[in-house]
Amino acid sequence: MHNGCTGNGICACPRETGESSRVHPTAIIGGEPQHFQGHADLTFTPDLGDDVKIGPFTTVDAGTVRHTYVGARTYVMGHTNVGHDVLIGEDCEISDSCVIGGHAELGDGVRVGFGSMILPYRTIGDGARIGAGSVVTHVVPAGETRSEERRVGKECRSRW
Repeated sequence: MHNGCTGNGICACPRETGESSRVHPTAIIGGEPQHFQGHADLTFTPDLGDDVKIGPFTTVDAGTVRHTYVGARTYVMGHTNVGHDVLIGEDCEISDSCVIGGHAELGDGVRVGFGSMILPYRTIGDGARIGAGSVVTHVVPAGETRSEERRVGKECRSRW
């Protein structure tokens, strides 16, 4: 197995896997991009920086026009999808159950809260924070915090 690809996980052997990077055995690194054009004949394997951690049931798709990249010391937690051609900077934390759409770019030190979605081609600047459950539809400048609260269903009222 390629360094960083451990256990029984599916790994298309990233082009570069940094020292001490850990990929959970159930993660899929370098799988076929989910792309409407279907560029399966021309893909770019992902690059993982030094000390990257990829959690369980996470996918990091191969790129269609460039290598998908996860920067050094970044932690991508479980049940997360990193789409094709995504660039994630260094020292980032991507919480569980997030979706990062194709071609998105996250700067250094970005934090993404549980269950958030970043739409394709969006940019998040260095040090920005995305609150849990948010849907990023526009550019988020460096250092800003964005959060979206959604209420579903009727408001609960206590009988007491």
